[in-house]
Amino acid sequence: MNSDNDIGCKGVQGLSSGIIKCTNIQKLTLFLMKDGIQSKGASELGFGLRRLINLSNLTLNLNENSIQDSGFEDLFLGLQGLSNLKSLEIQLRQHLTNSLSNKSAQKIAHALVKSVSIQTIVLQLLMDQMNKQARSLFKKKLFKAQRLVKIWI
Repeated sequence: MNSDNDIGCKGVQGLSSGIIKCTNIQKLTLFLMKDGIQSKGASELGFGLRRLINLSNLTLNLNENSIQDSGFEDLFLGLQGLSNLKSLEIQLRQHLTNSLSNKSAQKIAHALVKSVSIQTIVLQLLMDQMNKQARSLFKKKLFKAQRLVKIWI
């Protein structure tokens, strides 16, 4: 499925505002690929998702947007507070202009490891600009947590 709606930051803000009203939601799947979402939009999404205290299953496809370090960090920090989240699948395939620094990779991996309620993690982080050290960091931290099912980086 290809959304390609170019909803951008304002659209994600509206989506996040709507999501926080759905406090009883337990399963959520969002296909937001090629939607012109930048770091601010990813931060807004993280803020909205962290308010879903009953969420147990999240599938999030943010492929081919323009998210940078701060957006990635805020998104994953928002997920860290979800104490009922058992299953997490995130696709963040990026190309050319997008990158993830070692520092941000470490923060994100740490946030995922600290999310003790998550039993299953499936990550697809295919980024042209992600260096070997950041890739290694993800693998090491997440495999050590023994909850990672699949990882593509």
